[in-house]
Amino acid sequence: MIRVAVLILFAGVVGGGERSMTVSDLVEMLTAKLAVDQDDHRIARELESIHLSERLEEATVDALKRLGAGRQTIHQLQALVRKANRLPRPSLGAISFDPAPAAADREAMSEAMRHYASQYLREMPNFLCTREARRFWRDLLWEHSDLPISLGWEVLWYLRGSYTAEAAYVDGADLLQADSR
Repeated sequence: MIRVAVLILFAGVVGGGERSMTVSDLVEMLTAKLAVDQDDHRIARELESIHLSERLEEATVDALKRLGAGRQTIHQLQALVRKANRLPRPSLGAISFDPAPAAADREAMSEAMRHYASQYLREMPNFLCTREARRFWRDLLWEHSDLPISLGWEVLWYLRGSYTAEAAYVDGADLLQADSR
């Protein structure tokens, strides 16, 4: 009994680096990584530790390639295709790319957005706000001190001007009054 527990524990430690996931989870992870991290080598290395619970199909790899997966990532995905070819088919299909809407549909969407924008401005409440901005100038001065050890350069900031503006939106009209000093 103790030997079985030790074997299970050892198998968990040795195989602990691999993560099991579905194709849907893999696609979600890769699309998020491709949006944020463009380092193909790093993404490909992360794929080395993935174990799929479903079959990865070439159509999914092609779709990920269209989304911007690099050469090394595609190579790792093709290795996953070969390793998972006997697994069950994925519960969800490959990534789908919907075709662009027809010209008439695009025009209808544009008209709906124009209508929304015009309604938004009409229904916007009246408001008044004040904005103040200050400009500063940086100057590097050698620090003159009576200390036995000089601390080097000191950065001093000087106020160079300010800007105040009052903005109001009243009954659908923008009103702006600015004061620059």
